[in-house]
Amino acid sequence: KSSTILNPYNASIDGPVNAVLYGYELGNPNPIVNDSRNFTFGKLTWEAIEVLDEDTEFLGDQLYLILHDPNGDRSYSGFAEQTGLSFGVGSSVSISTGFSISAGFSLFGTGAGASTKLKVKYTDKYDFRFEVTEKTELTSSLDRFNKDYIGPGYGDTYWGEAWTINWQLKGMHRTYFNGTTRYEEPTMDYGLIRSGEVLLGDHHAPAEWRALNPVHNDWANVEWGEGVEDNITVTDGSSYSNTKEVTTSDTRTFEFQMNLDASLSLKFPGVTLSFTFGLEVKTYIESEVTDVYTTSYTIHDDESPDLLSMQRGVDTLFGTPIFRPYPSICKTSNPLEHNTIDYIPPVIEFPNVNFDSSLDGLAPCEDDSPIVTVDIFDEGGIPSALISFSINDGANWDSIILSEQIANPGTWEGLIPSQDHGTIVLWYIKVWDYGGSYSNRTDPHGNPYQYTVINRAPTILITTPNGNEAFENTMRIEWSALDHDDDDLTFTIAYNLADTGWRLIETGVSASYYDWDISGIEFCD
Repeated sequence: KSSTILNPYNASIDGPVNAVLYGYELGNPNPIVNDSRNFTFGKLTWEAIEVLDEDTEFLGDQLYLILHDPNGDRSYSGFAEQTGLSFGVGSSVSISTGFSISAGFSLFGTGAGASTKLKVKYTDKYDFRFEVTEKTELTSSLDRFNKDYIGPGYGDTYWGEAWTINWQLKGMHRTYFNGTTRYEEPTMDYGLIRSGEVLLGDHHAPAEWRALNPVHNDWANVEWGEGVEDNITVTDGSSYSNTKEVTTSDTRTFEFQMNLDASLSLKFPGVTLSFTFGLEVKTYIESEVTDVYTTSYTIHDDESPDLLSMQRGVDTLFGTPIFRPYPSICKTSNPLEHNTIDYIPPVIEFPNVNFDSSLDGLAPCEDDSPIVTVDIFDEGGIPSALISFSINDGANWDSIILSEQIANPGTWEGLIPSQDHGTIVLWYIKVWDYGGSYSNRTDPHGNPYQYTVINRAPTILITTPNGNEAFENTMRIEWSALDHDDDDLTFTIAYNLADTGWRLIETGVSASYYDWDISGIEFCD
């Protein structure tokens, strides 16, 4: 035996004592060996378990599960909490510490808002475990009206809470009758204070949580199925439903540095004062229960032209189903879901045209560049939007770029270049999406829109004569004229005598004056 109990034991035993240790063979009542030992006993006058050092360490947000959302309209993965689900937690140290480590259940606690569905229990396999004590259902649901939640990794839900570790180093402090004092049996007890249970979408989850999501870490820690049954295809508005028993997940480990009070070296020579403390967490099923931890999911799209095809696997960190779409096969629209083809071309609304860009009240003229504004929508985005126009009846076409208004997303704008008066301009709108689909916007009959650049009339002002002048033989007529289109001007001159009708004087005059010979014309006074 490595230890023995000396009987009888009473307060009279003090000082030197001689004892004989007898050894027996199993089944033989007679001792087969004995050995004499000398002991010195001292009376124990006082003992107490003393807290030698203690501290808390914030471990951050600990993740229990990721509920992966298959990409499909109104699709989800669900987690049914059963009594078979547990989170095993164990401890480890990197080097010899000089004391033992164990879970101290008096140090566990639940803060405000923390999960009350997790109950701390003893376990043989781990230092302790969190067992699900309530049967509720969590779902990760794609909201079809919210484009922030589309596809796996973007509609996923994370379940977890904040953890703080609470630890105490304890030792048995004993004082004996002869004045001897010493510490014995150093042990570190640790527990977890849980607080702030949360269910978060991918956009709001902590960065360290998203780093564990296979969608964000290049599908790490995923075991993909290889059989035909592990490939799911949904089309024609149908749905696919499944419930799957989840296997034990991989162990997740996180470590932090722990430092003890330097004075402990005097009480425990050789004790390690600085060491790395590790916690290991695993999601698993209790083998002795009949109810097991399962997830369920439905993949459905209510748009019959859509096609969803994906590979199914298991996220080994949490044991939940994970889905990877085939981007070259899957096609969805409104909303366009992650890693799928946008097979619906852009929608171009009826355009609005402001022909009078010069704001002179006349349009379209040579100094006008008509402003086209139009609302355009596409689920996957618009890389290119153009106005195509022709000034030679469609023999040749030029293009100008439409730009999305910064202050008014979804509304695009472009200017058709100004043209000479008399020009007939044909034009239409063409828009592409990232999938290569395009749409044209023409008139209701499928023809290009058109307009003609007008020729503005010149203006003229006669400066001489302007009334009450006297002329003999020759009359000089002077005027000023302006053409807004800068055309060359020629003038025709005529006179009207007593409202008897206009009589031609001259045509084809290019100057701004004319000397009229009036010697052979009779005028009334």
